[in-house]
Amino acid sequence: MESKWKGKSLIRLAISVFSTNIVVLVINLLTGILINRTIGVIGRGQLMTLQVWPLLITTIFSGGFNAAAVHFSANNPGENKKYFGGMVLISILVGLITAITGISLASWQLPLSPKDLNIVFLAFLLTPIMVLCELTTGMLNGIGQINKGNRARLLRVLATLVGLVILRLTHTMTVPNIFWATYLPGMIALIPNLITLRKADMLHIGDVRLTLRVWLPYAWAGFIVTLLQTAYLRSDQFLMTIYMGDHERGLYGNAVTFSELLQQVPLAISAIIFTSSSFEGQSDRDKLGACARLIRVGLFSNIIFGFMGMVLLPHFLYRAYRPEFVGAAPLFNLLLPGAIAMAIGYPIHTFYLGIKRPWVSVIPQIIAVVVTLIGIYYSLKIKSLEAFCLAASAGYISYCLGMLWYIRRDYGRAAVISLFPSIEMMRSGWSRLRTLVRRRLPVA
Repeated sequence: MESKWKGKSLIRLAISVFSTNIVVLVINLLTGILINRTIGVIGRGQLMTLQVWPLLITTIFSGGFNAAAVHFSANNPGENKKYFGGMVLISILVGLITAITGISLASWQLPLSPKDLNIVFLAFLLTPIMVLCELTTGMLNGIGQINKGNRARLLRVLATLVGLVILRLTHTMTVPNIFWATYLPGMIALIPNLITLRKADMLHIGDVRLTLRVWLPYAWAGFIVTLLQTAYLRSDQFLMTIYMGDHERGLYGNAVTFSELLQQVPLAISAIIFTSSSFEGQSDRDKLGACARLIRVGLFSNIIFGFMGMVLLPHFLYRAYRPEFVGAAPLFNLLLPGAIAMAIGYPIHTFYLGIKRPWVSVIPQIIAVVVTLIGIYYSLKIKSLEAFCLAASAGYISYCLGMLWYIRRDYGRAAVISLFPSIEMMRSGWSRLRTLVRRRLPVA
């Protein structure tokens, strides 16, 4: 497979992707501070309700199509120019179907005031553009332009922060305005994406029928995997918008946000893993060996930053947010085991996608969905936020264990062990850190 990254060092690619993700992480933290200091826990709960439904429904209905964009463009590099125009037309059709479905479901079930409901309706009307943005980002990742997609993502979060600052300076920081400031920048990526694809000579009309027939296997696999993934990743937030109040949603949503911030490193790693495992010329076992080094880095980072969060998060919430947000800190502690488990499970899932085995993750995801829903059922009966967090963590952990079982079955026990940081690795990392600190300290 020809790829932009084939002749370049994987380390250089990793550094480039990680540096972008660190900047995104910092901007997201600043965005969270600005929002939560303004609207408080109750407003955070209302914002969560507005955000979850468009995200949930759009992800479910367009997820298979977006996943197909990545897999098809990576595995069929010579066919991208031929089919891209058809992909664009199909994406617009998928977006329209998603918009109609989202509006119908929201009007039937969403517990919002008529004014807020109109906001959600308008967000769904913009879904075709959002789907096209995701499609073009998937195409860039598939043809090896990972940095382009990351830069577009950086542009989105930066535009969100700028919009929120303007709202703060003009004293118009209301929940609806904040929603639009965080939602609309998602469309900004379309412009640089299209420019990059035009330079690659991929903007052609294409054959819709032929595209649909060729893409159907990719789209079907992507839809099933995305549906299951969304079920155990978002079902807790989705059900909370129906069965719990704004205060509980605000605390839980804030804890989930910090938990998801830990996933920035594994997500960056997963993009690199997909690129490296898609290369031809190596055995799958050799590819796994290269990916294992990246997985160890992500796991080690999640453990370090996770335990730092346990110690520092209450103080951060008290000073940077508001004292009323401190209740989210113990919820984060309960979500942490699941976040650490996802640092292993999701990169393994991406590895199997890269070697063209997308169905491997289905059984672990089904188990995760069942575990999560059972936990949420009992959590709702006792109305416990702590139980909600434990249910979410249990789902993530069961998913991770399922993916590890497949690695053991396919590559042996030694391959499973290679995914975890060794004692020697941790000692070496600690020694290098101490040496670096000593060199930085001023000499007396």
